Amino acid sequence: MTPDELKRIRHALGLSVYGLADALSEPGHKPVNPRTVRRWENGTQDIQSPVAVALRLILAEKERQNRLNLD
Repeated sequence: MTPDELKRIRHALGLSVYGLADALSEPGHKPVNPRTVRRWENGTQDIQSPVAVALRLILAEKERQNRLNLD
């Protein structure tokens, strides 16, 4: 996943940097720091594969929900 793709997904989800960090944080685990999200988006830190998978799944679920609401 590229930094631009991550930013496009974040915007498509309607999330701020803080909102995305929160959405990717799992209870009982170290939370994702918003500064890390900024580093991913500006390309100074690599986006790990599990993060990319999680983001694509979150976006797919949002799109599925949107389709259900339109039907």
